Amino acid sequence: MLSLDGAADPSRCVASHAEDGHLEPACGFDFDEIDRNVFHVEPQGPDEDEEFTPEEIDAACAVVTRLVEWLWQDGMKNCDGLQNRSVVLCWVFLSQLRTLTMTEMAKGFGKKKQSLGRAVDDFKRRFPKIRIAHMKD
Repeated sequence: MLSLDGAADPSRCVASHAEDGHLEPACGFDFDEIDRNVFHVEPQGPDEDEEFTPEEIDAACAVVTRLVEWLWQDGMKNCDGLQNRSVVLCWVFLSQLRTLTMTEMAKGFGKKKQSLGRAVDDFKRRFPKIRIAHMKD
């Protein structure tokens, strides 16, 4: 059961405008608690104790750049391709989606399995060392 203790905490409230224009307090929604209690996923916040070396940061940036370049490709000309590649990246890197089959992913995002399959095949060609259980060689 979700608690409303955080919402009742006046220190978490800010001033906002009601529909008629008067000011009233508004409290932020605790999305982290929904993640924990409904989806059983621990929110990932910044870890202040975690330090990365400049080399690790450079390597991570290089990988992210390659992934985003693959994602973008001709995004301004082909929005469907951009969406399909976005679905594939989420499927590969978000643990809560990895249990789904490609059919379930396509259906869930309103895509055709064939189009998503082309994006998966392209991902496998471009990133041969990155695989999930659903990606057959």
